Amino acid sequence: MTSRVEAFDTKSYEILTRALGYSEADVTGFHHTLDRYKKDVSSLTGAELLRKDYKEWVPESYTPDEAAHETSIPGKIGISSVVKSLAWLYDTHASFETDIKQWTERRQLDFFAVMSSYVDDSKDGQGNFCRDILLFVSAKAADKSKEKLQEVIKEVTSPLELEPLNFKTSEGFYAFHQRNLKSSRKQVAPLLKFHIQGVAMNSL
Repeated sequence: MTSRVEAFDTKSYEILTRALGYSEADVTGFHHTLDRYKKDVSSLTGAELLRKDYKEWVPESYTPDEAAHETSIPGKIGISSVVKSLAWLYDTHASFETDIKQWTERRQLDFFAVMSSYVDDSKDGQGNFCRDILLFVSAKAADKSKEKLQEVIKEVTSPLELEPLNFKTSEGFYAFHQRNLKSSRKQVAPLLKFHIQGVAMNSL
């Protein structure tokens, strides 16, 4: 009840808390409990994390036929959102890059992104909200897809305030810390669509 809250939400909140007999402390406690469970993904495999919160966008020119797809404009995009840092994902799941490659093949993606949003309190204990993003194009992809990803990285580095992360990734993987914290998937997806698929951002 602290962001994107409208009058209807506030009224509903008042009615429900009154009917349930909830105090502000009860609601806060309930919120913290839900938030804790939401962020507990320790029991999930890397593949399950990719599938848990996934969206994809298919351009009008897309065709699953491999021969025809080679001559069409590449641009099928998939994005998975996770609640852990990329460092945690790589440390916890040794096969994370393999999971990504398999998911990309399964969904027949030209481009894939993993967006992570998390609270990092390892440095100063302040619970700093952070974002990372991992961009991927398969080594088997057409050269034009690989070239396109390089162009996209150049275009989105400034608006997303990307900084390369200091850990080793395999061919086709590009890991960044995202300083622009306001840009969630709702902003990043149109940005990627604009630079990959040529879809005007103001038409989304």
